[in-house]
Amino acid sequence: MKISIIMPIYNSADYLKKTINSIINQTYQNWELIAIDDCSSDDSYQIVKSFSHQDSRIKVYRNQKNLGICGNRNVGISHATGQYLAFCDDDDLFNPNLLQDNVAILKKNPQIDMLKFGRELISVNNNNQIFKKNATKMEITGLIKGEKKYDKYFLIRQSDILYNLWNGLYRKELLIKEKINFDEEMKYGSEDAKFSYQVYLKSKNIYLNPQIYYYHYKRQISSTSRKFNINKIYSILKTCETEFLIWQNIDFQNLENQYHRIIAINININNIMHNQVFHPHSKLKYQQRKAIYEKIKKQILDKHYLTNKEIIKKLRHNNRKHYIVTKVLSLKNYYFIDIFYKLSAKIKNRKWK
Repeated sequence: MKISIIMPIYNSADYLKKTINSIINQTYQNWELIAIDDCSSDDSYQIVKSFSHQDSRIKVYRNQKNLGICGNRNVGISHATGQYLAFCDDDDLFNPNLLQDNVAILKKNPQIDMLKFGRELISVNNNNQIFKKNATKMEITGLIKGEKKYDKYFLIRQSDILYNLWNGLYRKELLIKEKINFDEEMKYGSEDAKFSYQVYLKSKNIYLNPQIYYYHYKRQISSTSRKFNINKIYSILKTCETEFLIWQNIDFQNLENQYHRIIAINININNIMHNQVFHPHSKLKYQQRKAIYEKIKKQILDKHYLTNKEIIKKLRHNNRKHYIVTKVLSLKNYYFIDIFYKLSAKIKNRKWK
């Protein structure tokens, strides 16, 4: 079984050799690395090209113009010849047994469309010092067949494994058949989650392996997830729309599912309002902020934000933070929501203009 590893590359000369070596040193050897350089201005292209001269499994492509992360991944998919696809960022690391262990699972369960494994997020400051680690904790593991993926969806979602792309193997045939690719309009985040939700929706069989195999470095100097960009807001809304397609198959007569739906929506709206609309570098005026809220109200609150006394009681007892957010959002009044998120940001000692 051949695995195609897709790696977009952009100005990663400081980390690239270590990343590529983590792939070369895999205990499983039937792989190809498809490296796409996105007009790097450092030595990244020369580094990966030198590796390709030593190992014919490494195939290098160079864009004539900058395509961004999504465009690069789509190029990679178009060149892939493996039965399953893996993804690696140009400054991350594979565990030596990532392919060996997970291919063994695929061979025992050839019906698997998507296999998700554990990952560790490693936060690194501008001095390249690690200050935080966060590893996957899966409550559900093993093979999930057919419609069971909807019954177990929120338990799976809570583990955060669907937010990321590189912690998985994906059947290429499914992606081609269902025309699943990366949305090239999404420039600054959320593209991983949208892709994962699409694959989850179309997969007939999913496997969850709790072991940690992928190490993702969150570098403060380069991370786009912490920066303000209006595109990020609309990308989150697009991702929500994709997730709602999964929700169409979930039993929301179940109180537990209702409860987790509210929390999921709260998290997404917090990401939009707190991390983007009221980001320290955001210059959005009141009317611009209100226009964004109107989109949130139309796409999310009016259609999916359904509360009742039982949910409110459960939130008050189990999660005070989400209880407060739910009470505010349930008002569906932007004047109060605007004040709430502005005060929330000030409490966290952020600077606002």
